[in-house]
Amino acid sequence: MQTANPIGPHEDRPRMSSLGRELTDARKVLRLTQARTARALSDLLEKEVHPGRISEWEQGQKEPSTAELQGLVQVLQLSADGPTARQLRQQRLTPN
Repeated sequence: MQTANPIGPHEDRPRMSSLGRELTDARKVLRLTQARTARALSDLLEKEVHPGRISEWEQGQKEPSTAELQGLVQVLQLSADGPTARQLRQQRLTPN
């Protein structure tokens, strides 16, 4: 008899990294799709960035290069000393 997997059926999927969560949250705060984010990053870096690459970064499958990360900071309006995208998103969703 086979026992149920306590981890769940998707244990082979990579877990989203904290960077991936931050990128996803920041993108959603700005209401950007992965495609629009990739297009903006492509324009900024003057090289093609596919939407699938954004997904890979968000899912923690790959990490952006230094130049890509710097571009993401600009495109997603991130700041090292400001509130996280998750905090901003929660503020938007919390009624006053």
